[in-house]
Amino acid sequence: MLALFVKLRTKPGKRDEVKRLWEEHVKPHSESEGAVDVSCYCYATEDEDAIWLFELLSSPFALKETMQSEWFATYQNAIRPLLMASPEITTATPVWIKHLQG
Repeated sequence: MLALFVKLRTKPGKRDEVKRLWEEHVKPHSESEGAVDVSCYCYATEDEDAIWLFELLSSPFALKETMQSEWFATYQNAIRPLLMASPEITTATPVWIKHLQG
């Protein structure tokens, strides 16, 4: 299992536009991808121009496949002009998860 944490810093006032693009490109993939056990899209409470994404993946290979896919490249190109900087991406290996068997 792999935990994925992504922080996006949008240009001022562009957070909702980035969310709309996420709903168009990423949400359908997350809903249909069997390796995505949990997906959470969050607006940061302390920063109106920040977004946090969190996913639990049953396979680290799913992340690699996604990052190399054509649909993900299209999404990245669409949001790039709306971001202040490149996304910050961190992965981790879960050692305990409430309500999920390991």
